[in-house]
Amino acid sequence: MVPCAAGCGHSAPPSPLGPPCARSRIVPHTSTRAGGMQPAASPSSEIDEKLDRAAEAREEGNALFKAGEHSQAMFKWHEVLNYVRGLDRSRSYNSAVNGKAGGISMEGKSSLTDEQNARMLDLLVAAHGNLAAGLLKARRAGVRHCQRRVTVPPSLGARARCRRLADARSAAPPGLQKGKWERVVENCNAVLDLDSSHVKCLARRAKAYVSLNDADAAEADLRRVFALEPGNTDALRTQQEVVRLREVQHRTEASLYAKMFSKATLS
Repeated sequence: MVPCAAGCGHSAPPSPLGPPCARSRIVPHTSTRAGGMQPAASPSSEIDEKLDRAAEAREEGNALFKAGEHSQAMFKWHEVLNYVRGLDRSRSYNSAVNGKAGGISMEGKSSLTDEQNARMLDLLVAAHGNLAAGLLKARRAGVRHCQRRVTVPPSLGARARCRRLADARSAAPPGLQKGKWERVVENCNAVLDLDSSHVKCLARRAKAYVSLNDADAAEADLRRVFALEPGNTDALRTQQEVVRLREVQHRTEASLYAKMFSKATLS
């Protein structure tokens, strides 16, 4: 029996690897391509690598979107989320944004540095915001396709023309209707959970609410946009859509009440 060389008082038979407590302090190594030995990568460096790849995917997606390759761009932005997903296991993004101390824990084994935390949040905001914009772009392309098939006689007034084009919008493929609107809302919610004053996502969510026939929610978002940026052109256009939606809803309600009143009179 020999005393422990690490000074912990442990005694063990001689071993070429040393006592167990000393062996537990051996730093793991990994082989390189050249056959040499190198310390294993730290969790922090692995996080940096994920964040770097996510940033590259974001830039590739932005370039594809500008080139008109919207589907490929959205694929890249989903890739950003795949790289970042899993870095936050222990607490909500809101608590991180509100400046609470410490990095975000990664599966309880390591934590993000302040710089890594900021990079992760920036990537999340960019990816979700861009996905919402991409879905809206796909929606506009689908609506234009449907509108091109609609013939609007020149004799129709402006109100009747808007109604005819609204009918064309409702005839758009289902994939460009409720499913995508709800996804726009979900992506905007993800951004607004991190940054409640993100004007672009407030305006985008208002557009989605209009197409989901939720005028109240759309108006609430528009009020927040105008409070932050009074002259926002996207919000002004969406406000006009809200007015038209209110008119349609009022006509529908009036027609419903008229039918109910007619039935009550006949009975």
